[in-house]
Amino acid sequence: MWKIGNEEKNTKFLLFGGGYVACGIGGKTRERENGSVQSEYSIRYNYDLQRFDYGVQGGVGVQFDYFQLTAFYQQGLTNVSDMATNAKNQTFGISFSYLFDNIF
Repeated sequence: MWKIGNEEKNTKFLLFGGGYVACGIGGKTRERENGSVQSEYSIRYNYDLQRFDYGVQGGVGVQFDYFQLTAFYQQGLTNVSDMATNAKNQTFGISFSYLFDNIF
């Protein structure tokens, strides 16, 4: 993570990137057609859906004193479905954090 900023005002801009590894622990799937839900079911990791995923991620943010606000994007590199030819995870996210100072 790169931090660029003004130490006097305690404001820093953040730029980060790298890889990730993920393990699915559960969830639900909704199938929609013309805006209405056709079916909803719990995800089962077995024949057609892979539990593990890996990929790349990157993001930007700002830090002020002990607070951080970041926005990030993740792109999976694993085809997570044996039934589809190209089913890869994509995530956009926003994070708000409070940073503890020397608690250990």
